[in-house]
This record gives sequence, C-alpha cells and structure tokens, in this order.
Amino acid sequence: METTGDPSESIKRFGLTQITPAGPALVDVIFIHGLDGHPYRTWASEATKTFWPAQLLPPILEEEKARILVYGYNADVTPVADGVLSKEKIHNHAQNLLAELWANRKQQQATDRPIIFIAHSLGGLIVKRALVHSSGIRGNKIAHLRSIYVSTHAILFFGTPHKGFDIESWISRWKPKPGSVEFPNHIDVPPQIIHSLGIKSETLENLDRQFIQLCYKISIYFFYEAKPTNIRGSWHYVVEEESAAPIIQDVEYASFQQDHTHMCRFENESSPGYSIVTEAIQRYAAEAPKKIQADRRSERAEGKVRIDAPVREFRGDDIGLVDKADNTLGSRGGVPSPSGLLDSETSPSSRQKRYYIVPRERVKHFVGRDAQLRQISSYFATRSANRPQVLVLHALGGQGKSQIAIEYCQISREQYAGIFWVNASSEDMAVQSYARIAAAVSGSSSSEIRDGQAVVKTVMDYLSNWDQAWLLVFDNYDKPEEFPHVQKFLPEFGHGHIIFTSRRNEELDRLGSLLEIPAMNAHEGISLLLRGHSDQDIEQHLMTASKIVDRLGGLPLAIDQAAAYIRSQRLPLHLLGNFLTTYDPKRREVLSHIPPRFWEYGTMQIHGKEERKKALNAFTTWELSLEQLKTDGSFPSDEMTHFLTLAAFFNPVRIEEWLFRYYSERDHCIEDCAAWEQLLSAPDKESADESDEGSGQDSDHSSYQRSADDPDQGNNGTASLASNDKIDDEINDDHYNSRLSDLASDANPRDWICERRWNSVQFWDVLSKFKDLSLIQSLEGPPEKAIFSLHPLIRDWLQLRDEEYSPQRMTAESVAVVAASAKSSDYEDMSLEQRTSLLAHIDAVVLSDNHFTKEQHQLGHDIQNCGNAYRLAAFYDDQGHYKAAEKLLSRISATQTKLLGKEHKDTLETMHLCGALLHSQGILDESEKVKRQTVQLKKRILGEEHESTLRSLISLAATLQQQYKFDGAESRERQLLQIHENKFGKEHLSTIKCSTMLASTLRLQGKLAEAEKMQREALHVGETVLGRHHRIRVEVMHKLLPTLQEQRKNEEAEKIGREVLHLSESIHGKKYPTTLSIKSLLAVTLFLRGRNEEAVKSCRKVLELHEKVRGKNHPNTLDCRDRLAWMLSHDESSYDEAEQLCRQTLVLRKDVLGSEHPGTLYSMHLLGWILSRQESSYEEAEQLLRETCQLRNKVLGSEHVNTLYSMNLLGEILSRQESSYEEAEQLLRETCQLRKKVLGIEHPDTLSSMRLLGDILSQHESSYDEAEQLFRETYQLRKRVVGSEHLSTLYSMSLLGWLLSQQESSYDEAEQILHETYQLRKKVQGSEHPNTIETMRDLAQVLRQQGKCDDVEEISQQISEVKTETNTALDNSPNLESPVEVASLPDQRENSRKKKRWLFNIRKHLKKGYDDTHGLNPQPGTGSTASSKFFS
Repeated sequence: METTGDPSESIKRFGLTQITPAGPALVDVIFIHGLDGHPYRTWASEATKTFWPAQLLPPILEEEKARILVYGYNADVTPVADGVLSKEKIHNHAQNLLAELWANRKQQQATDRPIIFIAHSLGGLIVKRALVHSSGIRGNKIAHLRSIYVSTHAILFFGTPHKGFDIESWISRWKPKPGSVEFPNHIDVPPQIIHSLGIKSETLENLDRQFIQLCYKISIYFFYEAKPTNIRGSWHYVVEEESAAPIIQDVEYASFQQDHTHMCRFENESSPGYSIVTEAIQRYAAEAPKKIQADRRSERAEGKVRIDAPVREFRGDDIGLVDKADNTLGSRGGVPSPSGLLDSETSPSSRQKRYYIVPRERVKHFVGRDAQLRQISSYFATRSANRPQVLVLHALGGQGKSQIAIEYCQISREQYAGIFWVNASSEDMAVQSYARIAAAVSGSSSSEIRDGQAVVKTVMDYLSNWDQAWLLVFDNYDKPEEFPHVQKFLPEFGHGHIIFTSRRNEELDRLGSLLEIPAMNAHEGISLLLRGHSDQDIEQHLMTASKIVDRLGGLPLAIDQAAAYIRSQRLPLHLLGNFLTTYDPKRREVLSHIPPRFWEYGTMQIHGKEERKKALNAFTTWELSLEQLKTDGSFPSDEMTHFLTLAAFFNPVRIEEWLFRYYSERDHCIEDCAAWEQLLSAPDKESADESDEGSGQDSDHSSYQRSADDPDQGNNGTASLASNDKIDDEINDDHYNSRLSDLASDANPRDWICERRWNSVQFWDVLSKFKDLSLIQSLEGPPEKAIFSLHPLIRDWLQLRDEEYSPQRMTAESVAVVAASAKSSDYEDMSLEQRTSLLAHIDAVVLSDNHFTKEQHQLGHDIQNCGNAYRLAAFYDDQGHYKAAEKLLSRISATQTKLLGKEHKDTLETMHLCGALLHSQGILDESEKVKRQTVQLKKRILGEEHESTLRSLISLAATLQQQYKFDGAESRERQLLQIHENKFGKEHLSTIKCSTMLASTLRLQGKLAEAEKMQREALHVGETVLGRHHRIRVEVMHKLLPTLQEQRKNEEAEKIGREVLHLSESIHGKKYPTTLSIKSLLAVTLFLRGRNEEAVKSCRKVLELHEKVRGKNHPNTLDCRDRLAWMLSHDESSYDEAEQLCRQTLVLRKDVLGSEHPGTLYSMHLLGWILSRQESSYEEAEQLLRETCQLRNKVLGSEHVNTLYSMNLLGEILSRQESSYEEAEQLLRETCQLRKKVLGIEHPDTLSSMRLLGDILSQHESSYDEAEQLFRETYQLRKRVVGSEHLSTLYSMSLLGWLLSQQESSYDEAEQILHETYQLRKKVQGSEHPNTIETMRDLAQVLRQQGKCDDVEEISQQISEVKTETNTALDNSPNLESPVEVASLPDQRENSRKKKRWLFNIRKHLKKGYDDTHGLNPQPGTGSTASSKFFS
C-alpha cells in the first residue's frame, strides 16, 4: 500500500506501508518503531507534524532510487481502542516481520533488493531477532526466508536496549502525560516484555551473542541519547549509552542532543543529528546494490542452503564466548561466519579452522594506547618463529593491561588462526580456560572434559603441532605463588605468541620480556574522559580536562570512573572545573563509584564453573594487591602496611630513603619506635648498654633530663625552635616541659636513650616487595640512596582506606618525620635536590594536616606540635615560601603567647622570624615594629650581647636600611660589628653578616669605595673559612654587584654576576629568590654595558620565572615588571610597551599593596619618568610626579632618598618648560640641600642634582657664574669619587667645557677641557661612540669661535668620516637641527638659547642612564627583598 495525502491517515497501524510513490527501486529502506510506538507518530515531530521518512528523506535518496516503508506491530503497553495489550514475545514479532517482508518483496518481484533497516528502541531487537532467525534457516521448505538476511546491508539503531534497560524503574518513575505516545497515561507492561527487556536478560544476552556473528557482513550505526528524559521532574536516560551502543568491531557510533523519544524525530534539516543520520542512510543506499550483489554471488557459489542447527534462543552455555570457530570462506577480513560452529569433518586442507575465544569485557571507549600496541606488534614481528615468544605486560592495577591485550586480540584477528584467553589468576582457573579451548578444538563439550592434566596436554599438543599462527593470553597472572608451575601451560613449540598481563614483576622476566604499561598521556586521557563530546567542545575545555587527567595520574580505570561519575552528576562541560574543586573532599566517592549497569571492568571471568564476574573500581583493584602481603609471609604485613600508608602522606613523586633515616636515627626510647621503624632498623645494643651503665639515675630523673636536653622529640615541643644558627639555647621551663609528649608513641619514658641502626638493605627489600606488587610506581637505587614514588591515586586510596591507620594518626606521624628531617639536616649540607624534595613533603603534610586534623590540634594551634610547626616554618622561610611560613608562625605565636607568655624565649624567637618574614614581603613598617619589640625584650631577658639578641639587632638594622633610615645607622652598625668581632672573631658567620650589613649601608650613603672594600674583605674571609661554594659567599657576592654597578665597573660586575649566578643555581636552584635577584642584577649589568637586547631578553625570562614561582602579584614579581619597563623605555620603539607594562604594574600594586605603599609609589615614579621621555606626555608626567612627591613626603618623609628622587625628576621635567624655570630652579635647590644633608655631598645622587641645577642656571646668562661653579664642583667631586675616566665624570667635563665655550673670556679653557674630554671619551668609549662625536662637535664650535678654521675643518672631516648607526640617526633626526650647522653659526650668542635647548635634548638622548638613575636604577626604590633573611 502506498500513502497519499496526509501520511497519518494512510499509514496502516500494523504491517508494512510504502510511503514513497511506486516506481523502479534499487534499495528498500524500512522504518520500525519501538515499545508502545506507532509507525507514524514515532517518526513525526510533535510541533510541526513533520514526518521525515516521507517529507525529508525521499529527495535525499532520489539518485539511489530508494523505496521507503514503515512497519507497525502491536508493541502497546497500554490499552488502545480495542483494549487489547500485546502479549507477543520478541521472536513472535520477528517472525511476523520476516513473513511480511517476504510477501511484500515477493509481490514486488524484488526478493534480491538490498535492505536498510532503521529501528527505534524495541524495533532494533526485533530486527536483530529476525536476522538471526533468517541467517540460521535450514530446510528447503522455508529457505526463501533466508533472503532477508542475505539482502540486509545496513541497520541504524536508535536507542535500542541491546543489553536491556531498567524498565520496572522507568515505569515506577513515569508521570502520566495526556496524549503521550511513548510514555502513555497508564502503564501496564506485560511480564513477557519485562522479562525480555530487563537488565541482564538472558534473552538479550543470547540474542546479542548470536547477532554479533552476523555483524561482519552488515554495516551498523548505533545512535544513543545524549539528553536525559524528564520524568516526574527528574532527568533520566531511558536507555544508557552502554546498552544502546555496545562494543562491536567496525561499527559506527554517534549521539546528539535529544532524549530517547525525540532522537528519531526531525523537524527540518537543522534538527540535531539530522545530517549525521541522512548522510549514513544515503551512503549505505549508494553502496548497497553492489555489495548485496556480491554477497548473493558468494551465497550461490557455496551451492547449498545452510543446514546449521537451529539457533537456540535460550541457550546459555556460551555467554562470554565471541565465537568458537570460524569458517573463513565467504567471510570478510577473518571475521567469524554465521554458523559459529566447528565442522570437525572438514579437513584442514579444504577448510581453515579459526578460533577466537576472548572475553566480552572489552571497554567500549577504548582510546589511544597506539604506542603500546605497536610495541607488542613490533616485539612479535622481530622475534624468531622457531618457538613461542612470550611478552609480559606489567603495570599497577587499573592501568589497562587487560584492555590493551583484548584490543591487540581484536586488531590481530587476521594475523592469527587462533586467539585464546586464559584466566591465569590461579592454576584452577587456567585449567578451566584450557578446558574451553580443548572443547573448541576437539568439537566436544567442555562439560565432557574432566581430567585437568588431559585438558592441558590436549591444548599443548594441538598448539605445538598446529601449522597456523596462534596467540595465547594469560590474563591476571598476579599471584605467582599460587600458580608456580605456569610454564607447564606454555607450549614449547608451534607458531605461537604468548602474552601475560600481571601487576607483579618479580622474576617474570624469566618467562619473557617485560613491557611496562605507562599511564595514559594527556591526549589519550582527555579523549577517554570527554568521550562522546564533539571535537569543538573538547578543544574548548582542553585545559580543564588535562588537569583532571593529571590529577588522576593518567590511570584509565580512574579516568573512566571519573567520566561515569561526572555523567551521573549531570555535570555540564562548562562546569567541568567544578570536578577538581570537589574531588579532594569526595575522592573516596569518586574512586569507588561504579555505574549501576554496564560496567565493563571486572575480574575477567569467562564462564562455566568459575566465580561470577566481580565489578572492580580503582580502590578494590589495589586491595587485591595489598591482600597478597598477608599470604606472602616474607615480611610482617602489618608493619609493611603501616609504612606504605605513612608514605602516602608525603609528596608521592619522589620519596627518598634519607627522609625515614633521619627520623629513625633520632634519639628516642626503643618503646617510642613505630612498627615500621622496628622493621627497617635495629637497636644499637652497645650504645644502649653504655647509656644505661653511665646513667646511674632513676627513670623519672632520666626522663626529665632527656626532655630538658632536647624536649622536642618526635612530634612535639617548642624548644630549640630554630634550626642551625637560629637558636642554640636550652629550655628550662619545667611547666612547659611537662606538656611535652611524643605523639609517635604512648609509651612511658625510659631511663635510657636507644640509638638505632638504620638498615638500608632491609629498606630496599621492603620497597622491592611493594614494587613487585605494583603498589609503588617506581624504585631507583642503590639501596642506601633509594628513591621511590607512588601513583597519586594509590596515594589517595592509602590515605582513605583503613581506620586502623587513620588519616589523623598518619598525618601526625608524617609531620614528625619531615620535622625530624628539617631539624637533623644542616641546610648548608643539603643538596638542592634534597631541599626541593623536603619542601614538597612539607607542603604535602601541611595540606594533610589542614584536611584531616581538627582545627584545635592542627600545626601551631596545639602547644605539643609547636616545635614541629616552627621547624617547618623555618624551612619555608629558608626556601623563600614566606606566606606558608607566615601562616604557621601566626598560629605558633598566638599559642605560645597564650600558654608560655610573651617573654618566653620560644615566643621571642617566633617574634624574630615573624619580623623577618614581614621584611621579606615588603611590609617594612610592621617589620620594624615587631623587630624593635623583639630586640627590647631580648636585651632585658637575655642580655645585650647574647647571640640571639645580636642576631635580632642585625635583622632590625636590615629593615632600617631598607627604609633608608640612616640616622645614626652607620655608627650603630660599626658598634655592632665590633661586638661581633670581639665575641666571635672575624671569621664567624654572624660577623661576616654584620660586616656585609655595614657595607650595604655605606653603599646606600654613596660611600662606594669603602663599601666595596668591606664587601671584598667579607668575601675573602667567607671563602677562606667556609669555601667557595658556601651560600654566605653567594650572599656577599650578591651584595657586591650593585656596588660595582653604581661605580660603573660593569665588566667586573658581569664577571662576578655570572659566577654568583652559577653558584646560586647549584645551591638554591633556578627559582630561588636570591637566584632570581642575581639574574635581574646581571640583566641590568648587561644593559649598562650596552647589550640591551640580551638584557631585555634575560629580564623577560626572570619575570616569567617570578610569575610562575611567586605569582603575578608578588612584590618581587612587580619589581621585575618595573625593571623590564625601565629597560624598554630606553628604546623609542618600545616606549608603548614600557608605558603599558608600567601602567599595569601600577594598577596591580595599588590592588595588592595599596595606594601609599612604597612599591606603589615607585611604580608611579617610574611611569612619570617614562612619560617624561615623550614631549607629548609632559603634562601627565608632571601631574603624576607632583602626586608622587606629595605621597612620598607623607609616607616616607621629606628627607627620604626616594622622596628626593621624585623631587629631582619633577625639577628636571619643569626645567624643560621655559614657563616653569623658576619653580624648577627652586625645587632643585631644595633637592640639592636635602641630598647634601642626607646622603653627603659626594653621593652620586647629590652630584646629579647639582649638575641638573647647573643646567637650569646655564639657561640664563645672568646665572652663568653660579652654573659654572656648580659644574666645576660636580666635576672635581666626581673625579675624586669615581675617577677621571668614569662616564659621569666625562659628562661633567663636557658640560663644563660647553658652558665655558659660551663665554668669550673662557674660550681657551673651554678648548682645553673639551680636548681632554675628547681624548678620554675616545679611550673609554671609542672614537665612533655618539658621545665622543658630540664632544668633537663642541670642540669644533669653540675652535670656530676663535677663528681656528683649519682645526675646525680637520675635526669636521673626522666627524664626516665616522660612520655609525647612531650618528646617522642623529643627522637624520627631524626634531634636531644639524649639529654641524649649529657648530658653524657665525654668532654663537645670538643662537645660544637654541643651542642650549638642542644640547639639553641631545644629552638626554645619548647619556640616559649614565648621569642620574632617577631613582630607577637596577633595584627599585622599595628595595629587593630577595636576600633580607640573610641578615635575619
């Protein structure tokens, strides 16, 4: 019947209806609805009534000449008009479909026409059942029905429950909706349907097993719903993805944003999924005629109708078996033929036997692993074929060993005539697997084979003598002790390959080569996590997904669990980042999550008498490994479990032997040993006996004595808070000592101390056992330097797995271990690698403490753990992690003040470190306040010359120096140095620090020569006493660099800078604050030496490290940003970048530090300077610098050096504007006076102000005399302070010579000075340097004024011969008059004003950076905090 008019009226409720006009056709396209569906309403949209099979599809298939039909059957689950429910089973519907199709096609004389089925929901099961029946037809009387199977080319399944669905739960959740088709007003599902469609339905399992044998010839496309259905206000997937799209080789999968009901309805070409579906139908229709024609020829060539045994619908003995044997005649690519049975009567010569006995537990979404699959193929391809080759796939549980093996089986089916899977979890399981293989190859039933030895012999003989290639896979060989004779199961001969999968690696290399299976790489992990999403969506959320994969350690099982968990939580992609936020508090839930249905991960049992398959998650798979410790017996399992659990609380990447050794070798009673300590070390009996004999005291007294000497044993106490040189004092506070206890043990104190001997060999053996069980990820030797790592998820599992080793208990023990390492280790003797590792472990235990420990017992909150907390804080401080140190110290300080009092020595030491931390973070005022208070208390309690008091005095001096508070500073520091020399000697570490402090103060006051001398002496003493590679030498060299820079000894500064940078990197690492500071100073040195490009590149790298290590908002990072802006501003092409960078930094400083912080004011000052270099920005620069001057005057004071810098720069800007000369002159006179008072007349900054004032005065002839006096004084002072060849001295000479050349009475002296300047510049800077050329022009001018034309011509000739890029640029500058033209003017007085302005600009263009630092030089006005702890 063909439809006309409204399709809804012409389509039959039951049977076939043709919906395309009659005419010649090449292919039949048949639509079949689902449960409670309708041949029209199932495919028609509700909104527009578009019936796409009739209205949208025919034009697409016009060239393919398709006949389109719909099929209806009684699948009602609610009463219809006649009130009759469907009582038929799936196979009844399938038989009816076959009969209808045959009759219709017979009438059309088209029984050979190709068929494409399009089926929704239950309709897909009916199609499958019909094809299984059709393919197994026997008997000539019904042979015609086989043509339906032979003619079928493709099937498109829409939401078909191949593995069933929770129909009862679905019915109970459904809310009646009037007029609903798929979900009706009243639900009354017959028990036959429930039985057939339910989860784990035996009917569906059998149907699935039988249908999969037909897939080799049929093109299949699985579509599954990507949008849940709203049922009673909650969202549910009717058919889960795992059921709608089962794993089958060479099929297509897709989903689109529609729910179960609407996924097969399309309103127009823009509907979700429309283009995917119609493309597939058109493609299948185009290729079907030729393909089916070829299949028919093959069918006729066989010359017989299949006479296979009828398909037994409910046979269940082959669940899990993909196929037993495969007749390859007429099959595609070595895929099994439909029969699936072994014809034992067919000889090998006429028929090749193929076997594929592999479990069905192949994950649907297998992704990646190409590298491992290639390695397996390559291994077998390059090995000799004389005897079977063995490859062992080794990895921890959940890494995907079995899935890789299954995938290799899948892709290698054409390579092997037989592929056999063996459950190697025990010998009994292996025998059962061999029984199935024996049954397959012999043609008998596995139940008939009862003799295990005979089974093994049968398989061994068959494989050894078989002339075809075969593959054996021994899966889950994880318990060699329970299967010791596995080699008896391995054929010695034959053309075979053997694969083992195991999480054990001990001696498995004797079986064959080991292939370590790594974690998934980022690309593979992301593909698995975001499966089913479009490439565009994945690309958009790549970064977040990568972080999730990284957090899960690339473990496939965990990633798949996470994907299932995310799906179960209905978490949309744009909120994917929420998973990371909630993972840590919910990691037990996530890693234990198993979807209620269709979870492919299990114990890989095949079937038979073996135990039923058990679902596995990331946690349960590792429990299996840990349980083997109990059965092994080589080590005490409880002690090993304790140790492994403890290790999980450290950073999992690199856990070293010394971490536990330091803790185990501490002085403590043997009763205080943890169980794992007794396993890994033994008591030194001689030391114990000697200690006991020498004591002579009762137990209570000895206990007290031990606490008094070192009251902070194990986990507790606050005595000797500072390690190394911080505090060496004992605690005698009985009340305080009475609070101390050892959290690692509840034992009573003993009257002797037991030293223990660490056993590195035993430690290595224990780790080797863990490695053998794949409980640790890696192990490196030798034993005395063992290093191991944990997979991050095994770490999570260990932290959460057992209440016996509670997280709180293990956290406290892990804190004690790292604190013992921090205390026992001399930072000077620790390698960079060790310090970096210890820092990572401290981070880990502090994080665990915050996560697992109650707040009142967290580090620093409890007096018993203040000692450990202080050690961790001190180590954080030493490593430059100031915020972490500050957080711990604030806790400790509050606890100690409350319980011990403010004047207790421990409280004072905490105050000392708090002050140092404030300094390091640039909070100088608060730091000064805390340090002054600490010094006052220490003087009163400990005495003025106590070592602890002196250390605090040095620390206070460092803060005052950083604030440029020099009032009396030099005399105080000289006195402090004298005390140190008298008390400790010149070679003591504290004396060296004090000497370096004084030298820095001298440098900041402009006494550069004396500062350099002191620094070199300190460097010599430090090198002699401590060696060239000591960190103190690094600090002294670090301080020497700016001293050399300010004297323009840049060549030596670069040499020393490179040396100290190498030392700092080797001692501290490339990311340590001191290292970064040295890199910055070196970059400045390169810049001052004219290597601008190299300097800027280096500064950019330093900034990148700062941002990565310290963060974009850290003061040191902001300092580095300003330093880069300063460099960029010297290049006109980089002005814009410099200005933008500086503006951004200023905004950040205001947000982070506040508008009045010294660092913020520095950025304002720098921005003003950058703007002042562009004439168009003078007005903004002036306004900004006026504001900076006011704020610096308010915050720092009128005499602070940074305030004077801003005044000086403002005066310079004003001097460029004729209308502001008077204000500029007044401001610069004030600046000169203040700088002379604060810094002294010889300080470079004072001389700079004097020179600038002279510039202004030289603009007026009436002020020539005063200007000349200033220029002369500046020149003489610079010549005395920095030498006659220093660039700033040469600059002063040039200015003096030029000014004299403006006065006719001084021509001779001007000529003399300019000639001398020219000779010195030529020597220092070279004859082609722009400054040298400028001096030549000045000299030519004064000669011209004297009428010495020959000399002028000679100099002019020399100038014209000099070819430099700088000179060319100047000569071509549109903003300046030609220097040669200016030099030849007849009346110099007439043009003096013009020439002065030109000279002023040209000097700014050429000499920037040589005369005045403008408060911008190398180290910003707030000062670098990188090495402040050096004095603390």
